[in-house]
Amino acid sequence: MQNKGAIRLFAILLVLASIYSLSFTYFTRTIENQATEQSTDPKTGELNLRKMNEYLDSMRSEPAYLFDFFTYSECKDKELNFGLDLKGGMNVTLEISVVDLIKALAADPNDTIVINTVERAQKLQENSTDGFVNLFGVAFNELYPNLRLASYFSTLNNKDELSYNSSNEDVLVYLNKEAKSAIDNSFNILRTRIDRFGVTQPNIQSLGSGRILVELPGVKDPARVRKLLQGTAQLEFWETYDAKDIYQYLVQANKIVSDLNKIESDFQDTLKSKDSTVASVDTTTAQAKDTAKTASLLDEMKSDTTKKDTSNLNQDAEVALFSKLMITPDGKNLFSGPVAGVSHVKDTGTVNSYLALEQVKRIMPKDLKFLWTIKAMDESGNLFQLIALKLPKDGKAPLDGDAITNAGIDYADNATSAGVSMSMHSEGAQVWARLTKENINKSIAIVLDNYVYSFPNVNSEITGGRSSITGNFTINEARDLANVLKSGKLPAPAKIIEEVVVGPSLGKEAISSGLWSFAIAFLLVLVYMVFYYNKGGYIANLALLTNVVLIFGVLASLGAVLTLPGIAGIVLTIGMAVDANILIFERIKEEMRQGKGPKLAITDGYKNAYSAIIDANVTTLITAIILYIFGSGPIQGFATTLIIGIVTSLFSAIFITRLVFERLLVKKSEVKLDTKATRNFMQNTTFNFMDSRKKWYVVSAILLTISLVSIFSKGWNVGIDFTGGRTYVVRLENAANVTEIRNALGAKEIFGNAPDVKIYGQNNQVKITTKYLIDDKSSVTDSIVEQKLFEGLKPVLGSTNTMTEFNENNKMSSQKVGPTIADDIVWSAILAVFFSLLFIFFYIFIRFRDWRFGLGAVGSLFHDVLLVLGAFSIFHGILPFSLEIDQAFIAAILTVIGYSINDTVVVFDRVREYFGMESKKDTKTLLNDALNSTLSRTIGTSLTTLIVLVAIFIFGGETIRGFVFAILLGIGVGTYSSIFVASPIVYDTMKKKENK
Repeated sequence: MQNKGAIRLFAILLVLASIYSLSFTYFTRTIENQATEQSTDPKTGELNLRKMNEYLDSMRSEPAYLFDFFTYSECKDKELNFGLDLKGGMNVTLEISVVDLIKALAADPNDTIVINTVERAQKLQENSTDGFVNLFGVAFNELYPNLRLASYFSTLNNKDELSYNSSNEDVLVYLNKEAKSAIDNSFNILRTRIDRFGVTQPNIQSLGSGRILVELPGVKDPARVRKLLQGTAQLEFWETYDAKDIYQYLVQANKIVSDLNKIESDFQDTLKSKDSTVASVDTTTAQAKDTAKTASLLDEMKSDTTKKDTSNLNQDAEVALFSKLMITPDGKNLFSGPVAGVSHVKDTGTVNSYLALEQVKRIMPKDLKFLWTIKAMDESGNLFQLIALKLPKDGKAPLDGDAITNAGIDYADNATSAGVSMSMHSEGAQVWARLTKENINKSIAIVLDNYVYSFPNVNSEITGGRSSITGNFTINEARDLANVLKSGKLPAPAKIIEEVVVGPSLGKEAISSGLWSFAIAFLLVLVYMVFYYNKGGYIANLALLTNVVLIFGVLASLGAVLTLPGIAGIVLTIGMAVDANILIFERIKEEMRQGKGPKLAITDGYKNAYSAIIDANVTTLITAIILYIFGSGPIQGFATTLIIGIVTSLFSAIFITRLVFERLLVKKSEVKLDTKATRNFMQNTTFNFMDSRKKWYVVSAILLTISLVSIFSKGWNVGIDFTGGRTYVVRLENAANVTEIRNALGAKEIFGNAPDVKIYGQNNQVKITTKYLIDDKSSVTDSIVEQKLFEGLKPVLGSTNTMTEFNENNKMSSQKVGPTIADDIVWSAILAVFFSLLFIFFYIFIRFRDWRFGLGAVGSLFHDVLLVLGAFSIFHGILPFSLEIDQAFIAAILTVIGYSINDTVVVFDRVREYFGMESKKDTKTLLNDALNSTLSRTIGTSLTTLIVLVAIFIFGGETIRGFVFAILLGIGVGTYSSIFVASPIVYDTMKKKENK
């Protein structure tokens, strides 16, 4: 083995890098455990979430790890992320309403031609994956071939881009540009809202085609999230106070907060003193009086703090507000303009709570309102400014975003800074002129969704509706502000088209079941390898351990998300990783049987196994990559771990084991690759597979016929991923009566039609599927459906009396898939399977330089897929777990394709090797010899993979049981087809060529 030193060094560095990446997860878990301990009442065991969050906020910016080089916040960004199915939360796919945008851009949104065209485009969209703007153009040409789009979209506001003579293509280009701008702006607005939502590690990403994925871990109020995400942006212009005008009020507020904190501190000291005093009748009575007196004083202070003389309180208590809000930059002068003060990001919530106290609000002017800036004022992103707004008598903003007709970037003379220009309609221009006239040398705050984006100073009255905002913006900052200003002009609300909610208790159960299945499967594989390969098993186990560390390390370093299917992917990777070791060990044993010494046998064994290992893993990698491209959410997580696992298992199986073997040879240790029980297992077999191929053709034909009959007569249990609808997993106190629940929910005043209700896992847990109001696009529809669900289930919920209790204790998870995205999921599934088969055919054709090998491989894959589809049709409704055809099932099918082709390629590789020996044997004999020589490897790999999958199936939880069942079936039929289908097809096609 060449370059052993370099490979050894690389392996050590790679393992150390993985451990380093995982150490951030260990550190954050340690900090979070400390926060939990400090926030848990030692007597009741109750966790104080507010206290825990305050503790974590205080640690967020503190250097605390690796020689104080990383803060807790930075470690949190680098830790291994868990998916929502493991920690609970909400996963939402939103679609920006381009329909509303097109109507808003039209000269007359109520024009019959515009409305008819939009309706026709919506019909076309049901069976198309093309963008809505392009479909709008197709619909217009179809309905009104002699009319011009410019007649309906050319206005004074867009005269610089469109004219009455513009072609239809020009109008569509304009609409596409505006749609992209609206989508980008909506994405930025949603990202800002989510960042301020107070959720740990939120994730938002653009999916293209106007769709946005939002993941919010730990969310307990889905209705609030829906309202937050689907609300239209509120752009407003406000007058402001000068800092010097409100200084006196802040000083008074500081005094009030200081007094309250002092009284509360004394109250807590009294309670602690009570707990530590020896119990007696007299002392208890005295303490009761003291406690009552202190509590009475606390109530009195909270009811009217301004009447108390607090001048004798200590100075530390007096700076309660000002310790969180800095009101002077230099200790002498106030901040300029409307900046009331500056706070660290972790203190902004505390400042808000102080300013929201009734005693503080009472002394503040009625027309004073405080809002934070959206961006930090420092490079580290920690310091935010508090802006003082001045409200009119009616409390409404003098000017809102509806007045803006356009906004853009004004580039400065240099290339690094820019300003923002904006124009308004006539009514808005009049209000703007009055507003600027009355606020010369003062600031006007530009506010979006209750955050201040800018507060430019007014130099003079601005008339005509056109104005420019300067402030030494960078080009990106100017672009963002221009987009904010345009958000009022472009009413393109986001609609939820897919939603998954996982309760925290279900997430904990998923973690537990996932880790158990992983541990048991891993242990079984370790035991099996030692039992079958003796000392070689220990070597393979070392490679497996290294592989697991590398997988988790790479996941953490890439910022990938670990999901429950992802854990299944890792466990499956462990089973498949053994395959490379088995291939190598079996080749070494073959070389030894030919009389070669250990060193030469190991060298030749590795050399002869390389091509089979590479071919087998590349074909599996192809399916994993396609699954990643076309999958989403947890399925994408499964594909991610599978891709990483394939790469790391190749490295550990080929290089780590080789280094160990080389070390053993240097030490002249005996290399044993079998035990007494396994020494002659499947050795020197002489099965005549080719002569019995027609019998197996008949067996396959019978199984395929049964499958097809069931598919066309009984069909499948198609999940809402492909049909659209809603599902709810609900846990009851007692065993569920499915008929009673179905009838209750099917009542006229509830859903109107009986939903599908099935036992899901435990006998007190049901899965409810309905299409009730799935086509209703109102933002409140989801909340209405959940309220109806609660009302229908009330008789069987036991002690649950409120909707809040139902959401927290009974509703374990929910999923919604709109009709539009369901069509897209179907199309993605078809494309995923098609491209997998296509790429595999071409890879086999290129590698083996013979189309017959490609035909045999793809033919066996079709065989395997049809049998698994047939089994899901035959057994759904019979087996006691879900057999839905959904996204997870497609992932299972692609996994089966990858595994089956892995098995087939190993056989084909041996056939190619035998053909290359220029043997005088005929094709039949060569194929039989190839199958017999790889039989030990085929059975060994299948057994290890099946052991792993059975462990996941039993211990992995209800959520992925159907998914694992599909893979289990696939492994069985895949092993069968690689022997009895793929190779016979190759033989029959080659035989025809020989006959000719």
